[in-house]
Amino acid sequence: MPRVPSRLLLVPSLLACCAAVAACAGSSDSRAQRAARAESRVEFVDDSAISVSAEDYASVFDAARDALRAAGFVIDRVDAAAGVITTEPMGGMEAIKSPLLRQAGGASLHRTAWRARATFSADDKKNPPDLRLDPGTRTLRFEVVELREYRPSRRIDTTSVAYAWDFSDRVLAGRGLEPEYTVTGARNLRAESLLAQKVNAKRP
Repeated sequence: MPRVPSRLLLVPSLLACCAAVAACAGSSDSRAQRAARAESRVEFVDDSAISVSAEDYASVFDAARDALRAAGFVIDRVDAAAGVITTEPMGGMEAIKSPLLRQAGGASLHRTAWRARATFSADDKKNPPDLRLDPGTRTLRFEVVELREYRPSRRIDTTSVAYAWDFSDRVLAGRGLEPEYTVTGARNLRAESLLAQKVNAKRP
C-alpha cells in the first residue's frame, strides 16, 4: 500500500480548522446581531421621581391624584399635610380596563390586583409637621405594587373545578390566613414612570 505524504494529511485538518473558525465567527456575529435586536426592543424606564417646589406643591399634589384616578384607581386616602395619596386595590375587569396597566403591563384576570401610592417627601428634613407649609423642595415618587391573593384552604380537583373542596387549618386560622390572604409582590416600574409623565405633562 503506497504511503501518503504527511503534508497531505495536514490538508483536511487545516480545512477543518478554517471551517471551525468561520463557524465561530458566524456564531459570534449572530449573537451580536441578536443582542442588538434585543437591545433595540428595550424601552428604558424613566426615573419616576419629581422635584416639586413649595409654590407648586398644591397643583402637583392635585395632578398626582388626578393621574391615579385617570389610571382607573379608586382613591383611598388623601393627606396633603403628610404628602400621601393611596388607592384601593384594583383587579379583575377594572385592571383590564385600566389604560395605565394596559400600557405598562399587569392587567390580568388572575387573582392579582394592583395598589398605587404617591408620596411627597421633604428634601430638607425627614418629617416636617405639614408639607403644605414647608418652604423647602419636595420629591414626589409613585409606587405601584402587585397584590397576589392566596387561598391556602381551598383545593382544586384536577378533573373539574366543580369538585373543588375547602378545609380548615387551625394554624392558618390562628394567624388570620383563612380563608384567604394577600401578599405584596413586585413593583410595576413602567406604570410608575407613566404616572410621573402624566404629572409632568400638567405642570406649567
